[in-house]
Amino acid sequence: MKAESTIAPIIVPIITSIIGGACAIIAAIISTRQKKKIETKHKINWATVTKFIGIIIFTASIGVLAWIKAGAHSKIIITHPLDGTSVDIQQTIRGTYEGIPEGYSIWVLVYPHNAGLFYPQGKPAIMQENNEWSSDAYIGTPDDTGNKFDIVAVLSDKKARDSFIAYSMEEKEKKSWQGLESLPEGTKLLHRITVIRK
Repeated sequence: MKAESTIAPIIVPIITSIIGGACAIIAAIISTRQKKKIETKHKINWATVTKFIGIIIFTASIGVLAWIKAGAHSKIIITHPLDGTSVDIQQTIRGTYEGIPEGYSIWVLVYPHNAGLFYPQGKPAIMQENNEWSSDAYIGTPDDTGNKFDIVAVLSDKKARDSFIAYSMEEKEKKSWQGLESLPEGTKLLHRITVIRK
């Protein structure tokens, strides 16, 4: 089973915060020293410039950290079917979850290797109080026997959930399932397994 790492996204804003804080400290030191100097009318106030840059970096890092924190400790694991096993065309996907933020949901997508597209299933997974979840999925068509598929479990915010629902309704009306080239904004891929169609 292939679980996606969440370490790298957390480190980036922390490093950015450290850099921002360092810039602010340097600015304060320069500002103190420049007070002792006589500034000319056209001289660039590097203390102000450095302080301004430090504030921008620090503020941006806080925003990024807040965005990542929403799903930083979330875990979604697919427990059934197992990675590398054979599955029927209609399959109930099951798993466990931890730390899902309020307002977020679990969504299952099917990714045929021969198509290279994501196919969101019709509804978000049913999340139970015992930290287990389930979702019905269709793995390809009757002609896909022997083909490989990835089953993907993602964490989705409200915007992503609305996007999946709109996609499902539109494709159902057209009676055509075109698939998605990439995951929509507001999703975080947390687990991915590969199965083979019976």
